[in-house]
Amino acid sequence: MTQVEKRWAHPLADAATLGEAPLAGRLLGEDWVLWRVAAQRPWAAPDRCPHRGTRLSLGRVCDGQIECPYHG
Repeated sequence: MTQVEKRWAHPLADAATLGEAPLAGRLLGEDWVLWRVAAQRPWAAPDRCPHRGTRLSLGRVCDGQIECPYHG
């Protein structure tokens, strides 16, 4: 994988696949979590809590924000 590949947008999931719960995905060797924010807009972030290191995709969505399964 080159740095050029990381600069482009890549589809990770179909919009119909993304429901109410967080969705885990893997792209270019990295783990991502997808969820819907305000106005049902899809959003993505690295699938790792910066505090505990756990997968955020194991948590839940609360008021459009991803919530860590360990400490909210």
